[in-house]
Amino acid sequence: MSDSAEARKTRLTTRLETMYANLLEAIATLSDAETMMPVWLDGGHWTAHDLIGHLIATEITMQTVFNAAIAGQSLGADPAFDMNRFNEAGVRRTAQATLPELLIRLKQTHQSTLAQLAAIPATQLDTVVSHMVLGETTVEGIFKRISFHTHLHTHDLRAMHARNIQATL
Repeated sequence: MSDSAEARKTRLTTRLETMYANLLEAIATLSDAETMMPVWLDGGHWTAHDLIGHLIATEITMQTVFNAAIAGQSLGADPAFDMNRFNEAGVRRTAQATLPELLIRLKQTHQSTLAQLAAIPATQLDTVVSHMVLGETTVEGIFKRISFHTHLHTHDLRAMHARNIQATL
């Protein structure tokens, strides 16, 4: 038995809300100093502050992708797309923001995603989308990717915080 499109949409909403709440919990555990520390030990240079900016920039881009698909437009895959350059540009756009400003932007972006999901007819979840990294997916796939991306970087923030606590023991 297949799920109704409305049930899938409800699950997407719940998933997005859960991942956002988990992200906020992870951010709340960070000290002010930790927000300016590198997240990864493998040479990555992003701080927790940068990673939050990255999440905002990426989610806004994902909104553009699914909105275009729903409007019947294809942004198409760009063979010249450079994910590293894209990610660094997103981080630069939020580099001067304070943490409280970032958290406001993060909340606005999340609320916008939820509002756009609520406005989409459930039948549009299967609309095909060409995504610059994922390739061909669906509108539902884009929402799942937003959720997974948030989950992935929430894990990164928690791991950094745990490392820092362990280092003080």
